[in-house]
Amino acid sequence: MQETPHATRAVMACAAAVVVLMLVVAVVVSARVAVLGMAGVVYLAAAMRAFAPSAWAFGVRDRGTDVTVMLVLAVAATVLGVTTNLD
Repeated sequence: MQETPHATRAVMACAAAVVVLMLVVAVVVSARVAVLGMAGVVYLAAAMRAFAPSAWAFGVRDRGTDVTVMLVLAVAATVLGVTTNLD
């Protein structure tokens, strides 16, 4: 069995922390702020996946597919956060 690299564990822990933070923001502030915050995180993740070295990624898909899917999700979350009454 292969050992999980420390960088991968750090990325997974950071992602889990961001999800928990967005849940807290949704409860304390508003769902709209949480949805827009999550869209921002996905935009950032797409930029990181697009420009980071390939050795940093632990995905099995190619870079173009990952970035396209993340950008579609980010745009959808942005539209949802801006146009839907979530308060």
